[in-house]
Amino acid sequence: MDENNKEDTNGENTIQELRKSLFDLMKQLKSKNISSDEAKAMTNIAQAIINSAKVEVDFIKAVGGIATGTGFIPLEAKNPNRKALGEKKDE
Repeated sequence: MDENNKEDTNGENTIQELRKSLFDLMKQLKSKNISSDEAKAMTNIAQAIINSAKVEVDFIKAVGGIATGTGFIPLEAKNPNRKALGEKKDE
């Protein structure tokens, strides 16, 4: 993906931030700081974001890897013995 299309990921719009937001939402719901209708609306939005991330992963797999992703899902391999997401396997 070229640099012009890459989303701003300086701490926002990542899977980690989505998880944090959903856990915060759960706490607000438990403490009754948010209505169940508001929570449902927010979880519907989160599900749409997750579905778009699944499409991104499927695309990376289908094209055999890409140099960069959108930044929503980190592409770096944490384990040095494993390939990064989207990195082609040795043949």
